[in-house]
Amino acid sequence: MTQGALSSTNGISLELVPTMKDLGVIVASDLSWKEHINCVTARANRMLGFIRRTCNRSTPVRVKKTLYSTFVRSFLEYSSPSWSTNTKHHLLQLEAVQRRASKFILGYQCSRELSYKERLHKLHLLPLSFMREMQDLMFLSKCISNEYDVPLARYVSFNPNDTVTMTMPTFRTESFRHSYFNRIYYTWNKFISQLPCFPRTASATKCALKNYY
Repeated sequence: MTQGALSSTNGISLELVPTMKDLGVIVASDLSWKEHINCVTARANRMLGFIRRTCNRSTPVRVKKTLYSTFVRSFLEYSSPSWSTNTKHHLLQLEAVQRRASKFILGYQCSRELSYKERLHKLHLLPLSFMREMQDLMFLSKCISNEYDVPLARYVSFNPNDTVTMTMPTFRTESFRHSYFNRIYYTWNKFISQLPCFPRTASATKCALKNYY
């Protein structure tokens, strides 16, 4: 069916649209996240530009970092477990916002002397891809500890020998392969394998993540 066509559900006519925003996340009919990522990076870049115009050369680094973390990075991290991507183009598109921000925060004279990785180290920031992984792990941890009412047994299965590592999921399409409950398998098992004991609560997981990353 084409865009604008009508379908009927229980006697109610519904218009078919290519995208729909739900709780701030743009969902596409083809299950790609291109439109959402384009939207959030555009908003983040506009906000970064506003902050740059508002600040001056005497603005302290800690103030600029706080402004970035509060008003820019929040766009790039919002609800990331639902849309986190593995597409190289989108990964670079998202990270490019923080690359520009790190130059602005430290000052362009200092930035010319430091690589992106060195700038992040100096600012005590993580790559955005790491932040999305952390949010993925925290979401699963909260599901396991019943802080979120999610019927996990419908989506994932755990190894009966240790009850903490996940068994490999099955999938038929690329879109489903990179959906949350499939991609978290590798990230979660790698994370758990590095810990001396299993974190039983979300707060314990949060502490473990600080050391892990």
